[in-house]
Amino acid sequence: MPRVSESHFVIAYDGPALDAHQMDVADLARSLLALSAAFKDAQRAIAPDTPPVNLHATATAAGSFEVGLALIQSGGIVDGVLDLLTGRTATAVVNAAGLAAIVWEAVRIVKQLAGRAILKARHHDEGTVTITLEDGDTITLSPKALAVVASVEFRKDIAEAFAPLAVDGIEHLEIRDQHAPDPVVTVSSTERSYFDPPPMPDSVDVATTTREAVLQVVGVEFDWRKWRFTEGNGSDFYAEIADQNFRSRIQNQELTLGAADLLRVTLRTRQYRDRKGVLRSDHVILDVLEHIDGGRQLAFDYEYDDAPDTPQP
Repeated sequence: MPRVSESHFVIAYDGPALDAHQMDVADLARSLLALSAAFKDAQRAIAPDTPPVNLHATATAAGSFEVGLALIQSGGIVDGVLDLLTGRTATAVVNAAGLAAIVWEAVRIVKQLAGRAILKARHHDEGTVTITLEDGDTITLSPKALAVVASVEFRKDIAEAFAPLAVDGIEHLEIRDQHAPDPVVTVSSTERSYFDPPPMPDSVDVATTTREAVLQVVGVEFDWRKWRFTEGNGSDFYAEIADQNFRSRIQNQELTLGAADLLRVTLRTRQYRDRKGVLRSDHVILDVLEHIDGGRQLAFDYEYDDAPDTPQP
């Protein structure tokens, strides 16, 4: 398949541990595979439907420990192959040189953040964005670089790519264009912690709805704090009973529920994504509006006289 564009660069580690120009293959593999994954993350963040690129190892140079890499974009939309060490698949994005520039800009911004949180972003007409940090500092960058910086997956993978800097004796990393002497990225071992991904909240709310529903009790669990219900659709769910009056009536045995009884309730459902990004639901019964006895009876049309019978003269 023809090559549409290429971007060649070198990643070099330096420090006393590398005086013999040797590096633990496990550390190198993790770093390079994470770098490949970071390109994939950037592709998802800014242009998920563009043709993929492949990351290839091209050479090992003497002096420190260097690996030549080539980001190569093919002409069709096919699975990319990470042609180094394991042959693991990885895809990337847009034009290879453009992608590399965006990723290196994002890396420099993450380094500049130095662990500080972004409070807000302001877009400008000329196509840039200014972000304001928690301490009031501001940084101007491209919108695409900001999208990459905001990607949790990218932040995790780029941190893993620079993990060898935590190894005793590896003190410096630089990435440079193969055709230019000046590095596009430099990171020291003391700066490695700047790339630690920010803490994620336990959950992120997606939607909350409140509606009236008719539920059937399936079971009472979790020390009476949550009950298991069904709406008759073949699936069960747990719900907290927030109606204290109803709970008191149950606990005081003023109300007894049978196996077929129904409850007409006001049900609040909160949908959220957990720390792993999985969509989950949390249910709370705000009010029990009616207890519907589950005893089955034959249905008749009853008629009632408005007045009692009187004797005929």
